Amino acid sequence: MKRSSKTFTEPVPTVSNRTTTPDLLTSTAAAKHLGVAVSTLKRWADDGLISHVRTRGGHRRFRYSDLEASQQNPQEHEITEWIAMLLSDADAHTILGALRQLRGTSSSWREAGTRIAKVTSELGRRWAMGQLSIYEEHQATEKLIRGMAHCSDSMPVSSNAPVCVLAVPERDEHSLGLTLLEPCLRELGWRTRWLGKQTPATEVAKVVRLGRVQAVALSASAHSRDRDVLSAVVSTVGAACSEFNIPLWLGGAGAWPKEGPFTHRLRSLEELAEIAIPPQLK
Repeated sequence: MKRSSKTFTEPVPTVSNRTTTPDLLTSTAAAKHLGVAVSTLKRWADDGLISHVRTRGGHRRFRYSDLEASQQNPQEHEITEWIAMLLSDADAHTILGALRQLRGTSSSWREAGTRIAKVTSELGRRWAMGQLSIYEEHQATEKLIRGMAHCSDSMPVSSNAPVCVLAVPERDEHSLGLTLLEPCLRELGWRTRWLGKQTPATEVAKVVRLGRVQAVALSASAHSRDRDVLSAVVSTVGAACSEFNIPLWLGGAGAWPKEGPFTHRLRSLEELAEIAIPPQLK
């Protein structure tokens, strides 16, 4: 919940007296205290993430207590920063740099992807609440997809590495889940083969039966609520996977059926560390 920013409406000490009060800091001093840029601090204040007061001259002042409280939830700040950047005019190089920095501060792409997933969840929440337009939500998501795809493509993988097929089943166009999954798999030593959005289950099964595939990952978004449709997808693709004794991973918030002998419901990227060990390493 946002904290309200307050403006003095009652008699207060003079500005010079208030600014020398130990409990109040200027924007520059407060930003230095938090270890962030002044522009970042001001954006947090505008978004209501850090409480502040204003002098009669309109200048922000920050209390030590509010700054300390804000540091207890750095994740919320990170999400807000990402959303602000994705909704801005930031170009592809800026987004790519931010993604690489995120990976640098994470233990793996699995952790980085989990952090990005929280950003996308907040985007969805704001859109559902009417705080973002469809255009804004699509713009932010597409920037993420393009940046993540570039990160994946730039990761070297052996030509002899096992292959995982990535596909979004028919009637679903949301590929962000697989976009977050791909660098995690490549980091673990997999090659990936994209089949795209709205891919018929028969086509996925056909690719599996051609051979040279060691796993299949399907992702269905929350918009895929027809369990019968997804059950048919799993039945068709799962039959091919069972023939070749390869796993079928099901991700996303879609109405997937219960797990079977060759299917695994992927509920977090961290699970990949255990279930997606490349065959030659098992």
